[in-house]
Amino acid sequence: MVNLQNLYDGHKLGDTNPLCEGCSILEKNKPCHAYLDYEKVSQCDVLFLSDSLKYKMGSATAFGKDEYAMIKECFPFTFVTAASVKCPNVKEADMSPTNMKLCRVHLDNTIKKIRPKIVFTCGNLAMKMLIKKSGVTNKRGKAFPYETEDGFSCVVVPVYHPFSVISEPRHKELFKKDLQNGYEKYVLEKRENSNFSYKILTDIEDVRALASKLENSEETIAADLETTGLNFLKDTIMTVAISSREETWVIPVDHKDSPHKGDIRMYFAPYLRES
Repeated sequence: MVNLQNLYDGHKLGDTNPLCEGCSILEKNKPCHAYLDYEKVSQCDVLFLSDSLKYKMGSATAFGKDEYAMIKECFPFTFVTAASVKCPNVKEADMSPTNMKLCRVHLDNTIKKIRPKIVFTCGNLAMKMLIKKSGVTNKRGKAFPYETEDGFSCVVVPVYHPFSVISEPRHKELFKKDLQNGYEKYVLEKRENSNFSYKILTDIEDVRALASKLENSEETIAADLETTGLNFLKDTIMTVAISSREETWVIPVDHKDSPHKGDIRMYFAPYLRES
């Protein structure tokens, strides 16, 4: 009679990958451990990195069928996929610092084998595994450097996990934009020089001139406030930025280096109207 437990506990039969010795994930019932998904792939400029492997019907993949379809829909270019954790169905809570350190050896081998120009880490665990940072919501779309132990370097751009995009459709446009921007900048190497410039109004006469200029203007303008918080009873405005089609002005109101020091209101008072 076959001992089904032994089919799961392969490490107890001496099948443990030597790089995984000491990992607590080996003590969990898994259909496979240390599935080296990077062994059958070749060089590619773009790598999508998932959290952990998905195991189904005897095979392991980095993304589920629907997740892969979402990537294909939003990124119509050549890419390969791999998992940051080489055991299937592993959660972030399962990955202790020791487990992460051990599994990063496999991850480093993944990068060395594929040698991508850009790695899109999908979700928080993949980002944490590769660049040791957390908080994908605040870091998505930004670029981080990565270098393997043999000196190969690439760029890492965290993005939402495609499962999150499927679950929250509002993430889809951000997902597509992050992929497009990363691909154009780091694979196609497109560089755009911005012509954006602004003028800081530290002289009160300049502020008065701007108030007079905008008083009767029919042009559409945009205004942005930087504040110490959202409670109007106690928080204050630090800076005011005003933009027209051609120009942008920045007024430091209560900024620590502002020459106005909160007195700006009195200069605008003649131009303020009651609602």
